[in-house]
Amino acid sequence: MNCPHRDQGNCKQAAILAGVAAVDICTDQACRVCSEKYKPYRDINHVTLSLALSYCDRSGQCQPPHVQRLREMHRHVQDGRTIKQVTRVELLERQSGPGTELHRLLALIARWVRRLLGWTKWGRTIADRLGIDPNCRCVGRAFQMNKWGVAGCKENGGQLLAWLIEEANRRNFKVRWYTRVTARILIMLAILRAQ
Repeated sequence: MNCPHRDQGNCKQAAILAGVAAVDICTDQACRVCSEKYKPYRDINHVTLSLALSYCDRSGQCQPPHVQRLREMHRHVQDGRTIKQVTRVELLERQSGPGTELHRLLALIARWVRRLLGWTKWGRTIADRLGIDPNCRCVGRAFQMNKWGVAGCKENGGQLLAWLIEEANRRNFKVRWYTRVTARILIMLAILRAQ
């Protein structure tokens, strides 16, 4: 099975769900079911959750609260409900790396804007624009930043800046010179906090 998320029996998505470096119990059959039944197959689904739970049960490397959360997510999927973007954010919060740190910094800014300026329409608008958007590719990009690590993020600083500017444009922020400077500072802070 030719899957971009599988490397020699290791399902990368299941590894992210389990919170470990590798889940090496992925079979050809599981990979085939995942890629044929679930589109896009990179998302959280019954197969990836089952692999993550199986690995956690066999290895004993996962923390009990994390295993309990995986079981809850698995029940949601079995009941036919979808896992929302918030679940991916929760998974991101459990990881460490520059992507997680950038996500936390942006969430912190949104909270402070709402706290300090929430009494104004302008403040509420800015805080809402900074909040979590289900149509945003931010969480996937944060996972990519975590995958790259500190060194990779330093090398790909231009790409990270382009991603932030693209998202700022999509959320109707006016991109000026100070927006770019702020974005660069946030990227540098995220990298420093991840070290």
